[in-house]
Formats: sequence, structure tokens, C-alpha cells
Amino acid sequence: MDTPKKILILEDDVSVAEDLRLKVGQLGYHVMGVVRDAAHALILAKSQKPDLALVDIVIHGEMDGIQVAERFKTLGIPVIYITSHADNALLERAKITEPYGFILKPYSIRELQANIAMALYKAEANQKIAERNQLYATLFSFCEAVLGTNAEGRIILANEAATRLLGYSREYLINHTLTEVLQLSDLQSGQSVSTEIQYLLEKEPLMKREGLRLKPGNGKEIDVSIGASRILTPDGERLGCAVLIQDTTERNRMLTELHKLSTAAEQTADSVLITNTRGQIEFVNKSFEAMTGYTRDEVMGKQPSILKSGHHSQDYYKNLWDTILNGKTFRDVLVNRKKDGTLYYDEETITPLLNDKGTIIHFLSVGSDITQRMQTEERLQHFATHDIQTDLPNRALFQDRLNQALLKSEHIEHVEHTEHIVAVLFVGIDRMQIINETLGHALGDACLKEVATRMVNILRPGDTVARFGGDQFAILLDNLASTDDIAPITRNLLGAIAKPMIIQGRELVLTMSAGISIAPLDSDDDEELIRCAETALGKAKRAGKNSYQFFTPDMNSRAFELLNMEVALRHALEKNEYLLYYQPIFSLADQSLTGFEALLRWQHPQFGLVQPVDFIPLLEDTGLILKVGLWVLKEACQQQKIWETQFGLPVTMAVNLSPLQLRQDSLVEDIAGVLQEVNLPPDRLYLEVTESMLMQDVEGAAKIMQAISDLGMHFALDDFGTGYSSLSYLTRLPVNTLKVDREFVRNVPHDINSSKVTQTIVALGHSLGLRTIAEGVETEEQTRFMREHRCGFVQGFLFGRPLPSKECDQYFSKQVRN
Repeated sequence: MDTPKKILILEDDVSVAEDLRLKVGQLGYHVMGVVRDAAHALILAKSQKPDLALVDIVIHGEMDGIQVAERFKTLGIPVIYITSHADNALLERAKITEPYGFILKPYSIRELQANIAMALYKAEANQKIAERNQLYATLFSFCEAVLGTNAEGRIILANEAATRLLGYSREYLINHTLTEVLQLSDLQSGQSVSTEIQYLLEKEPLMKREGLRLKPGNGKEIDVSIGASRILTPDGERLGCAVLIQDTTERNRMLTELHKLSTAAEQTADSVLITNTRGQIEFVNKSFEAMTGYTRDEVMGKQPSILKSGHHSQDYYKNLWDTILNGKTFRDVLVNRKKDGTLYYDEETITPLLNDKGTIIHFLSVGSDITQRMQTEERLQHFATHDIQTDLPNRALFQDRLNQALLKSEHIEHVEHTEHIVAVLFVGIDRMQIINETLGHALGDACLKEVATRMVNILRPGDTVARFGGDQFAILLDNLASTDDIAPITRNLLGAIAKPMIIQGRELVLTMSAGISIAPLDSDDDEELIRCAETALGKAKRAGKNSYQFFTPDMNSRAFELLNMEVALRHALEKNEYLLYYQPIFSLADQSLTGFEALLRWQHPQFGLVQPVDFIPLLEDTGLILKVGLWVLKEACQQQKIWETQFGLPVTMAVNLSPLQLRQDSLVEDIAGVLQEVNLPPDRLYLEVTESMLMQDVEGAAKIMQAISDLGMHFALDDFGTGYSSLSYLTRLPVNTLKVDREFVRNVPHDINSSKVTQTIVALGHSLGLRTIAEGVETEEQTRFMREHRCGFVQGFLFGRPLPSKECDQYFSKQVRN
């Protein structure tokens, strides 16, 4: 059932408007609205587009009905005027709007019906004429050849393109039949097909034929395709047909070339993609499919933009298209995205393909996946400025950033006249050489990575942490408001590193020392700042590890002294410059001599007797402590054996082990060899170790100590209470002696805290069945305190200073007399 036509009524007389609404509805039309003014009429017309409008000429408001009709005309809405005025002037104005009818008031329903029906019919006819005219205009504007024939098959229409293609004038073509002007043959067979084409045009409503050859009036044969559509009247009577003829010569040639190209493309390892000038993909080879993950069917007809990764800007792609549309070749490496989302580097060359006339007809893209090569180059570029093990910046990048910071600092101070502090921290892991030599470099490397991670996490986002090699790192602190900020940052850094870490299943405790230089206080030169910080680090390490030092000018001379000292230390052993001092250990129960502690000294030919604090750290840093430590062990055992033979007293000998010795694979074998050579009973030897050296690797230390203990020797834990004092590790180690550190003993009994700590250590020793020795006892008050709290043994200046072996005979003589 047909949808009723929509009619809009514009009438400001209420009674007339209602009458119109009723009568129009009775006639079977749909009244889409009844309005009284122009504004509402135009709004309704634009939003709902009526098929017809009934408009009163004279209405109230700024616009009359004629002005409204002018607007309706631009919208394509037919108008019938309804008016009670028939003066000539008004009618002349109304005619300009080309109305579809006039109805004078009063009117009858029959008169209304006739005008509406006629107006709708006329509007429909005009619409069909307009559409046909538009069709003809479109056909004749085609760049392709278009012919129109009548029912007898004679040409009645021919556009300009048809005259050019067929080689005949329009006058010649008109009234000729298609067979007379279209000399067609089959491309493959060469047989004439003109009659066949004429037959198909007469019988088929739609016809399409490819692969034809046309001989135009100018005699130059061309390849064509023909499409035709029959034109019928509304009653189905045949009026004629429209024929579209396309010159396919160039296309066929290109298809042949593309076929040759595609055959060659399938043989290459490079990805090949061909698009038309609109960018639609027409061909890809198997290498493209392998490289991108897309199949040929998935990409045909689509744009290469399906490979876009978002890595390149719109300006980049605009430059690409500008280049190839201007007939130039585009070459670059693009970051594209595969079907599975993976990004890859595509080294592409995009070349415009031209026809004989120099017109671009296709684009050829040849690409190669160079992702692996690019990643290798990126890694090489990265490692040119970064450390391979930790991925931190290396020295070159650090110096570059330091230079930038110094330039910025100079600029700020010059322009803004405000202080801008830059600091360099040169830091080193304490005793890292021990870990590498005893636990292996693989574990050492893992330690370095953990330390690097902790430093990056604890420092500020703008700071730079770099590795300079080995166990040394450099830190750049920029944008400091004051030099007072440096110490807290450094303390936080050292504290973060000193927390226990689990490396390859081992619990380790590492510490770091740091040297600090400040710009512009110490220097405004990058290399000089690093040298100053490195010098300050040396002093921090000598001061006892896990500490920091600010650079001072006198450190340079001290660094030179240390360099000379290191050279001298390397020759001291062969020159017999080392000697041992022995400090006696006494029992508080009966004040009897029970043993000695061997203490290393260096008799320098120029500087005299050098104290341990001035050279033992350097021995440890250089690794010379291994040879010297073995010499100390052998020398002390030999001296103990001499005393025992000479005086017949079974005293013990305590020898200090260095951290490097404790982690040496040959330690057990070396000690056993010395005891065997000297013929000293194992229970006469006490080996002293410190808490801090044990905590670097509790598991490894426990294993070696147990092996030594199994040979019959004893271990004393030195400086107990100053470090971690963990009962968990104390119970796991074969220790039978605790030594109370002199720092606590010095302040008893006057300092309550020191007294409590000392009392606790002694009580702990008793509860665990361990001997306790108080170090540094120098007063009678300290002696009474130790006796009252049941400390078993003492050593200190009150009882005896460290002396050379020859001067220790007095202790034995006194013991013999007692």
C-alpha cells in the first residue's frame, strides 16, 4: 500500500486552516502540520520535507506567503497558493515562485482535490525530468566513451570522449548503427564480434564484454571493454540502450607488465607490494606474507596503512606521499606493525610506475625486514654509552652529563645570580675483590647488578649513576639547593646498600664507601671533579669502610703518599720488613698468662715503625694481604712453638684473619700445612674473625670455618657487639670465644650503656658456653667490672702492651715464678 503524500498547510485564519485540514485528510492525504506563521512553516519544511505545501499568500508576520514559497522552492517543495486576493500585482509576484496552482477562497473540495492531484503529478514529472537530465549530464561528463541508441539501434547520443575514442565526429555517429561504427574483434582469436555484440545489446538487459579489440575511424587499433544497459519506458517498452566503451589498452599492457613483475617478485626474498594510484593494494608476494603475517586475500584492496605502528607522524607520511606523487623514489626505514602486533623495521624503497605518457599508474614498494640488524645497531649504540653488566651509563656518558650540569650551573649563577650546586660521588664496594676471588665472578656480577639497582632506586630521578669499571661507580647529584643536602643523600645511599641481600641463594651483606667533590667549590672541570672524588674515596676506605669523605685539598698529597706506600708494601715481604708484636692475654680467675695475640707491624726503612691502621687496609685493597697473612700465620706458629719448647707453658696463639683470607679456597690447606711444618698442636691456635667480614657471606664463611674447626683449631669472634650481633648466625658458626670490643670496655663502668652492652655480651657468652675476652682493659676499675661480671679473660695496656717476641720473655719468667 502506497504511503499517503505529506502536505503542509500555512494559513493564519484558524477557521480556514481547520477546514483545509479536514478536507485534505478526507481526500486521503497526510496533513503533516498546520502552521500560522512563516518561521514555523520553514522549520517544519526543513525537518520533514513535505511533498506539497498549501500556502496562504497574505499572512501575518515579517514574511508573506510569497516569500515563504520562494524559500520552499529552494528546498524543492511544490506550492499551491490559497488566497482571497486576486489583484494583478499580487499575482505577478506570486508567478515568480513558479507555483503549481492557485485556489481562490471560498473553494470546494472537488476544486481542492483537482489542484492537489495536478500539482503532485506535475511535481513528480518534473522530478523525473530533472533526474533524467542529471543522468544525461553525468553520462556526457564521463571521461569514458558513452553512446545512446534508440529502439532501432541507431545512435542518438555521443559524448566528447566517444568521438575521440572512435575517431568519428558526433555528426557522423548520429543515426549510424553500432555495428557500422564499432569494428570489434576478439583479442585472443582475432574473430569479428561486432554482430555478436549487436545481438547481445538487443536481447540482454545488461551486457558486459572484456577482451575486445576495436579498429577506430583513425585506423589505430586499441583494446576495449564494452558495457551496455537497456533503457525502458515505465510500461516496459524498449526506448534504446546506453553503451559504455573503455579503452583498456594501457591497462592490459600494465597487467602484462605486472604479471611479469609479479613472477619476478615471487622469486625474490624481499617483500613486494604494488598499489594503484589510490593506494589500494593490488599485489603482494609470498615474502610480504611471511614478513607481515597477512595473507594476500587479507590485504587485497586495502591500504598499506594497515601496517602503521603509530611510530611515525602524519607529517612523515605526508612527505612520503608528496615524494612519490611527484614521481620521485622514497627510501627510508619504517617501523611497521605485523598482524600479530609485533613491531619490525622495514627498509623500504617505494617507486612510482609510469605509463608511456609519463603518468603514474602504480606504486611499487620493495621492503626488507632489518629488525635484527637495527636491534644490533641500537644495542651497539647503547653499549657505546652504557655498561654491559649493569646497563648503567659508562664513564663517557657520565662525563657528558657532568659537563652539561656544569654548564647549566655556570649559566644559572651568571644569569640568575643564584647558587647552583653540583656534586660528584665516587663510590666503591668494600672488599668486592674478596667476593670475586672466593665466590666466583658470576656471583660477583650478580652483586654488581643488585647494587646498581639499589642505587638507582634510592637516588633522585634527575641524578645519574654510572659504572666506571670493577666495583667503582660515579654519581652525579645535580640541582642541589645547598651543600647540606649531600650528606643525607650519601647516608641514605650507603644505608640502602648495607641491607642484607640474597644472591644466588646466599645471604650477603655488602658495604660501600664514597668520596665526594663539589662544584664549583673543588673545581669546575669535569675530570678534576672526578679525580677529587676518587681521592676522597681512598680516604673513606682507609677510615674503615662503609663511610664517606668530602674532598679536601690536602688529600692530593696523601694520595701521592699512598701510591708510594703501595710500591713499598709490595717489596716489604721480600726485604723482611714485616715483624710481629705480641700482646698477652690473661685469665681473670688467677691472673695467669694463657696466650698471645699476634699483631702485624711494618718496619719501614725511612718512616720507621708503621702502625697497622696505616698499611693493613692498603694490603687488603691490593690483595697483598694473602701472602702477608700466610707469613703472619707461619711466623706466629713458629714463635709459639719456640716459647712452648723454651718455657714448657701450653699457651695459645691468636692470629687475625683478613676477609680475603677467609674466602680463599686454599685457606684450610695452608693452615694445615703450617701446623704440620711447625709441628704445633691445632688446639694451640686461635683464628680471629670479625662480625663484618662474616656477614658478607655467612654461608661461605661457616663452611670454611667448620672445615678448619674440624682440624682442631678454635675461632674467636673479634669486635663483637659493634656489628650485626645476630644470634642466628652466631649459633651456626664454630666459634668458642667472644671478644668484647675496646669501644665498650673504654667507657665502663662510668657509661651506663657501654656497661650494659658489655654485661650482656659476657652473659651471652656464658649462656652459649663460650669464652669471653675483654679487649683494651687499661684501668683497675675496668678490671673489677670484668671480674664482677665473670668475664673470663682480659688483654690491654694494664696487663701488657704489644711487644716484639724477644721482649715477651718477661711474661713467661713471671709466670714460671708464680
